Amino acid sequence: DESSLTGTGFVFEEYDSGALLSVIEKGVGLFGRKRTWSKIIKQAMSQDFSWEKSAAQYSDLYHKILQKT
Repeated sequence: DESSLTGTGFVFEEYDSGALLSVIEKGVGLFGRKRTWSKIIKQAMSQDFSWEKSAAQYSDLYHKILQKT
């Protein structure tokens, strides 16, 4: 979210070239705003995207599914 600087990437809802171009242009525009871009980078880099975390999340989900069956 650009206004609150939450999130870790850019999203587009429509699966077409126009939507992709629009989000790329938004990213390029934000890149030009150095203070904002720095905050976005810090937000993304503060997240844990490691395989260890992903594996733990998949394992938790798998166990929850097994408990429901």
